[in-house]
Amino acid sequence: MHTPNFTNCLRRAGSVAGLTLLVGALASAAWQSLQWSDADHKKMGKALAKLSAEKTTDKDVEKARAEILGDLEKLGRKAGAKTDEAAVETALAAHSDIGKALAYSKEYSRTLKPGKVEARKVVLYEATTDYALSLPASYKPTNPPIPLIICVPGLKDGKPTDPQRFLQEQLQDTAVRDGAAIAAVAMPGGTANWVEVGSAASPGGGFALMSVYRDVTKAAAIDPDKIFVLGREQGAAAAMALGSRFPHLFAGVAVMAADIEPLSAANFCNLSTLLQGGANSSAFEALIKEAGYNNCTIKADATVADLWTWIAQTARATNPAKVVIEPGAARISNAYWLKFPAVDGLQGKVSATADRSSNTIKIDCPADVASITVSLNDALADLSKPITFVINGREQTHKVVRNLVDTLDFIQRGASDGTRVYVTKILLDVPR
Repeated sequence: MHTPNFTNCLRRAGSVAGLTLLVGALASAAWQSLQWSDADHKKMGKALAKLSAEKTTDKDVEKARAEILGDLEKLGRKAGAKTDEAAVETALAAHSDIGKALAYSKEYSRTLKPGKVEARKVVLYEATTDYALSLPASYKPTNPPIPLIICVPGLKDGKPTDPQRFLQEQLQDTAVRDGAAIAAVAMPGGTANWVEVGSAASPGGGFALMSVYRDVTKAAAIDPDKIFVLGREQGAAAAMALGSRFPHLFAGVAVMAADIEPLSAANFCNLSTLLQGGANSSAFEALIKEAGYNNCTIKADATVADLWTWIAQTARATNPAKVVIEPGAARISNAYWLKFPAVDGLQGKVSATADRSSNTIKIDCPADVASITVSLNDALADLSKPITFVINGREQTHKVVRNLVDTLDFIQRGASDGTRVYVTKILLDVPR
């Protein structure tokens, strides 16, 4: 039987049931320029919920899309647009409002056990992952969303540490337990494959960790801009590898009681790290500084209280002006608003910078990359004006129109969430 890889598993789960990476939440930084009323957000949220309901038919989807289209037309008209087409494009400019509506579309589990360490199991296709979940005693799905810490425990007596034991022994700090959801994952087998994603038929540690990410963000009200990975002891390498593979999903990666493995800093352009030190950590910090990122903190005596202080000060880069992707052995080919076809053995990195003041996006990439897809919203570029793209030094200009079909596709695939919504995309050929 053919087994889909992990990325395809996520994509299919998201398009069928709206479960993947749709972690909508009312994060404070995302709502700096809301234009719609709360009633408007809630109304569209109900339509978005219908669009991604688990038990839905093609007819239900078409009805939900029509309802969303009607809402956008009314909101755009209210903003001054003269035609229905212009009204939809005007409304789509309010991507933060769409994010808040998406947050209202979520219906979180009412069966979780706040204040206790709960043993949970997630099944993604053929693969089963056990984990332990701790929620603050004050947690309610209707309360403001909370941070999430996904923990990669090390070994105990040569075997993966039991998740519940890990939470009981390593993360008893009151502030952390009262302020965040904490998920400790039962890592598979030996540590050799913990840094690998693998597939449902042959899951690596990355598969297990992202399965738990998917399950917790579906079940609980989690702030998508405050999701962290913590690797302890032998779990350090897996935590750093996960951040390097999915930097756009996390606010930061922390490592405790261990040095890291040698690792490129390229994919950490917008991803903060807290490390406890060692030769490899120092080398990584030097690479971070050389690249101009300056987002690595080394604190040899860091405690769980220090971890919590760092979490409070750190948030995900939702719409970063600069994106760097180095495929490496993991063949990473998308992060944030940049995507390109995977190329076996691709050397080098793809980097892009968006300058909204001049409405210019500059992209530099290896010659083996044939095309680039750029996902956009009005935080990255003024979509009411033409955008100049400079690819490997060669310039081209395009008018990129906000598009409802693209917007809903991003939502259904999980590429958009409650604090980051894309409303259009453009496929660009790399000049030869």
